[in-house]
Amino acid sequence: MDGLLIGKTMVLGGIAVGGATLLTCCARWIAPRLGFVDSPDGRRKLHRQPTPLLGGVAVFLGLVLTVFCASFVCGLNLLDPTGDRFIIWSLATASIFCLIGVYDDRCPLRPRTKFLLQVLACIPFAMWGRTATEIDFLGIQISLGMWSVPFTMLWLVACVNAFNLLDGLDGQATGLGIVSCLAFAGLAVLRGDFQTVLLALLVVGNLLGFLWYNKPPARIFLGDAGSLTIGFLAGSLALETSLSPAGQFSIVLPCVALAIPLFDTCMAIVRRKLKGRGIGEADREHIHHCLQDQGFSRVQSLLIVLVCGLVLAGFVLGSATLQNESLALTGSALTLGALLAFRLFGHREVALVVLRLQELRARLQSLRRRPNPLEWLAF
Repeated sequence: MDGLLIGKTMVLGGIAVGGATLLTCCARWIAPRLGFVDSPDGRRKLHRQPTPLLGGVAVFLGLVLTVFCASFVCGLNLLDPTGDRFIIWSLATASIFCLIGVYDDRCPLRPRTKFLLQVLACIPFAMWGRTATEIDFLGIQISLGMWSVPFTMLWLVACVNAFNLLDGLDGQATGLGIVSCLAFAGLAVLRGDFQTVLLALLVVGNLLGFLWYNKPPARIFLGDAGSLTIGFLAGSLALETSLSPAGQFSIVLPCVALAIPLFDTCMAIVRRKLKGRGIGEADREHIHHCLQDQGFSRVQSLLIVLVCGLVLAGFVLGSATLQNESLALTGSALTLGALLAFRLFGHREVALVVLRLQELRARLQSLRRRPNPLEWLAF
């Protein structure tokens, strides 16, 4: 990028931070008057007082305004319909997720209904925005064929739900959104893709403007409107920065960049299935809950999660620079392994898996020892 582009990017970043801060102030005033308030219940929602929602709407509107400003004031043509329409489809799909989240914040949806709406929201982007036609894992190529669109939708829905599930601690989804988008901005720089760099940094700028009001103790929450939108934007940026022109999706670096929310989601699925509970049934055993159960404060828990995210982002950028994806996998294994080794998160789920395997082994052994009722015929 030349000096002029860098200057425009810095100005737009400042506008994003300032605009998001102003819009967040407006959302804090409007939300209670429209009934968008999250009240504590003494079980899962342990914040001290009713807290406004609609923070995600402020972030999304701030992003839209800064993208329009970049396109029509700074002349960067981010919304040129005759060129690459990745940003157009990203904003259009993000708006759908934002609307789904707003409705869910006001009238909570059933998990299955919410999941179905998420799948439907991804269809236009997966068909006309970006589609992965092949997966590359450490040099091993897997052709998707007719499963290209379903896989792309699955990836986006997984990212959306990962951030949605993680939004249980003040500033956590916002902070990890900042960290992951910075990692994707770095990957875009290495690819020489200025438009994606700018979009990722505008997302970061708007999240930074919102974070001031969302840090512990939060004065406003993202709500599902925010967590769903951030999850989709992270997933779409992951695709854009790791997808070749031929549609080959190098999956390692995006997974490592999003390892914390994806790991938390995988552990939630394992935990709930092994306990005989529905996957969409809420609990208090996510990573931030486990850290607080270990005696860490909310601020300390947030810092631990963000430091892990930053370490993983560093491994991602280092791997991309050295063109060695094994480095990112090693860093991810060490980071997540440390959480397990120090019993900060994941150890309960591992214990559940071991217990179920032991029960299965005992059952199989009992079947082998059971006498054959026809053995007496041998005499």
